Amino acid sequence: MSSIDKLTNKELKALFDMPPKQAIEHLKSKGLHISWDWQDTHALAHARSFTIAKMTALDMLSATKKAIEQAMTDGTGYKGFENTIKPYLVQQGWWGEILAKNPKTGQTEPVKLGSNRRLKTIYHANRRTAIMTAKYERMKQATDTHPYWQYSAVLDRRTRPNHSAKHGAIYAHDDPFWLHSYPPNGFGCRCTVKAITKNQAQKAGIDKSDDERILGENGFGGSPVASHLFDKLWYDKAKQALGQKQALRQIAKDMASDVRIAGFLAWVRQSQINSNSQRRTYGIGLVSEPVLAKITEHKMDELSPVVGFRDTIIVGHKATRHAANNDALDLRALEKIIRDFGKPDWELWDNQNKTILLAYQVTDNKVAKLTLKANKGNIEAISGFYVSIETIKAGIVGGEYIQIKK
Repeated sequence: MSSIDKLTNKELKALFDMPPKQAIEHLKSKGLHISWDWQDTHALAHARSFTIAKMTALDMLSATKKAIEQAMTDGTGYKGFENTIKPYLVQQGWWGEILAKNPKTGQTEPVKLGSNRRLKTIYHANRRTAIMTAKYERMKQATDTHPYWQYSAVLDRRTRPNHSAKHGAIYAHDDPFWLHSYPPNGFGCRCTVKAITKNQAQKAGIDKSDDERILGENGFGGSPVASHLFDKLWYDKAKQALGQKQALRQIAKDMASDVRIAGFLAWVRQSQINSNSQRRTYGIGLVSEPVLAKITEHKMDELSPVVGFRDTIIVGHKATRHAANNDALDLRALEKIIRDFGKPDWELWDNQNKTILLAYQVTDNKVAKLTLKANKGNIEAISGFYVSIETIKAGIVGGEYIQIKK
């Protein structure tokens, strides 16, 4: 019996009506992204990017994000956020309507910046997305007892007709519907989700998704599955499941889902647009047992097999150097790495650098070589670039690389 089985109805309600701790963690984990229009940020990248249209200074973006976090942490809500950030934005000149050059068109045009109404939108949209992402993560942890989720819309004149139409609909927690239509589904969406038992679902009637992207087609907040909270969830679950092959296979499958892959590629593109490292990682999969054993050979602490992909591989001075050498990883290689992470063509030990190398054959003669290293209790991919197959084979023959026995 799991700990969730023992909870009372009141405790379950508290669990699913998420307190803000996890929501704040989700918000804090987001990197900063400068954009001119809100559409500039890929929908799935929103799960890891904090952005405000036409706020083009990183320090201002950072201050606004911290003000939301603080208001959520100390419980002062919107008024606390407004009292903190409004004087700052006014002082910085990010207020009212000004003439500004549109970086897309090169034309000068009237631009609306800060206003009381806009501050409310910024606060409530970010707060709601954070809370619903955290709720999704907590509901996923309770699927052994509450495996079905029920969509709930606010039935008033402000609700979109297609949202009202889904009110009461019940889908299994792993139905594709939730990957693209978990709230919020669009600007101002007030919909929520309730976790229910199998018996409750059978009595009410279970729906099955045809995967038509009606509600969340535009991915307003990005899928929660692409968020940092799920990196942490899988990190903890995989660590607890060490030695349990079936459980680890399921985690690996979840991490290689289509929405996770799409989220990773969106995060890559957004990082490249940002053009500077923000010291962020994205969970890309689990290493095999032999690789984990090799990494932990001289480590005192047990590590999770989940690997985080550093943004320094795709931006920063290393990435610039590889681009100049024409061996930087492209989207084709990056997609193969995350899609086939647990199935590399070579698992190697680098004798000289004392690191793990995973190599994926991308074309007839091009191999994506990924370097893994334990860092502060985590396993991270710290380097990645193209090499030739001959380079890999020569390294093995020459003893520079040792193949890890499977």
